[in-house]
Amino acid sequence: MAAFFVSAASDDDPIVVERSRETNVVAAGEWEVRISRSYRFGKSLDGRNDTRALGQERTFKFCLHDTQIELFVRQLVGDGQSDAASSTTCRPMRMDIKDGHVHASQVCNGGSVSVEDPETNRTSTQPSRLHLNVDGAFDVASLKIDFESRRELLAHDGLAAHHPDLMRWSIAGRKMGGC
Repeated sequence: MAAFFVSAASDDDPIVVERSRETNVVAAGEWEVRISRSYRFGKSLDGRNDTRALGQERTFKFCLHDTQIELFVRQLVGDGQSDAASSTTCRPMRMDIKDGHVHASQVCNGGSVSVEDPETNRTSTQPSRLHLNVDGAFDVASLKIDFESRRELLAHDGLAAHHPDLMRWSIAGRKMGGC
């Protein structure tokens, strides 16, 4: 709270208002945030039973106010939307942030996947659904958010051997010092 002082005024002297300088200081720090590569694994919809790393790891450094960490986490989670195509319809993302923990989920319908039937070697287009799940924790000095996107077939028509495609990636960050 600032103190105000008013000098006595006369007809010839203007009123002078003096106050102490505000001492509001917003704490901030230099952050290093790393977005991992995406990893696709398991018996995927394309029939391959392998693990593949996709994309490349990226690292960013920037100044972030301590009061903006939760907002930053919200943006990271919201920007981690499912790899939905324009033909899909996504429900609004449900996000819960409480006591330094974040959980979010989203479901998208309307996509499709080309699948080869192992018995007939015929390829068909099957409708699919995407599920995005996000879990993480954060505080004023660090954050770690894990993402999992699961694409599953809606119509199995003898294709029960096909398990969902799984994609996983993470975002980790830490405060390096002041800025």
